[in-house]
Formats: sequence, C-alpha cells, structure tokens
Amino acid sequence: NKKDTYKIVNKLMDRDLSKNMKPDCKPDEVLCEELKDFFNQKVQDIYSNLDHEKAKDTDSSKKSSSSSVSHSWKNFQTITEKDLDEIIRDLNKKECEEDPIPVKLLVQCLEEIKPLILFIVNDSLMTGVFPEAQKSALVKPSIKDENGDTNSYKNYRPISNLPFLSKVIEKSVHRQLEDYLKLHNLHAELQSGYKSNHSCDTATLA
Repeated sequence: NKKDTYKIVNKLMDRDLSKNMKPDCKPDEVLCEELKDFFNQKVQDIYSNLDHEKAKDTDSSKKSSSSSVSHSWKNFQTITEKDLDEIIRDLNKKECEEDPIPVKLLVQCLEEIKPLILFIVNDSLMTGVFPEAQKSALVKPSIKDENGDTNSYKNYRPISNLPFLSKVIEKSVHRQLEDYLKLHNLHAELQSGYKSNHSCDTATLA
C-alpha cells in the first residue's frame, strides 16, 4: 500500500512539513484572518473561472442537446444499517474538534446511536439538504514546500478537518454516484484521479 508506505517513511524522516512552519512576520490573530481571506479569494476565483467556462460552453451544449440521453440520475436511495456499518468501518477515524463526541466513543456506542445517525443521513439524502451544523470545518494552513518562502501565502494550502458525520454523509453520496457512473459506463476513459484501483501508475500507462 503506497499510502501507508509514504506515511511510515515521512514519520521516520520527520517530514511533517506543516509542523512549526508558518509566516513569522505577523501576530497569529492577523495571520489567521489574512490566510482565511486568501483561501476564500482562491475559491471565489475558481468559481468565477467555472462560470466563465460555463458561459462559453452554452452554445455547444445547445447544439449537442438534440442527441438523446438514454439514462439520467433520478434521486438518491436511503441506506441501510449494513451500508452505514460499512461506511463507518472504512472511514478514517480522525478526530475533529467540531465533533460533539470523540469518534472512538461514537464507534464504541454505535449500536445505541446508529438509528439516529441513520435518520440524519437518510433525511439528508431524501431532502437534498446537507445539515447546516456539518458544513463547518477546521482549516489549517499547510506548507507546500519546506524550502520555499514561509512568509508567502501562496506557499500554503488549506487542510480541512471535517466533522465525522459530514464524512459519513459524503461517503453515502459518493457510493451511490460511483455505482451509477460504473453502471452506465460514464467515467472518462483516461481518468485515474479519484477512481478506485487507479493511480499515477495507471495514468502513466494510459
């Protein structure tokens, strides 16, 4: 497993790039606000570019709309207790300060609180509404290049620590979308990123 191997190597070589590395020119309170604004602006720039590309593709979309589509996504399905067990089993159990209880305790008491979690997940799937309380995240800046300029915000990327329940809902959605894409063979032929059993190796060989 390459991911586990890199984790072991980085730990042995003390390669925690984000550890004790941050801009040193301003107080923490100022850095927090400025980094927040910087990351927010990057997201807004991405949205603006997407809107621009969407506008450019409008005409071509109209031209191709005449071709019939043999299948379309209807709605999400509720998950079962078995599905929930599998999702929680496979998820990373990383703690988040936004969690109302520690993840380890949640796993230990899963049988008792499973009906509640199942209700929240299925309600989100059926209504198409993501719980407001699960939209928050603890965002920490992580240095991209330890040899780069630590005072340049461009040398940092945001790392989000998400509430555990939000990841359960996200995984529930992902599983159904992934099954749909596979069923109708809708994956891009040369896609390797974010695709099971694919990696940089398969991208190179494609």
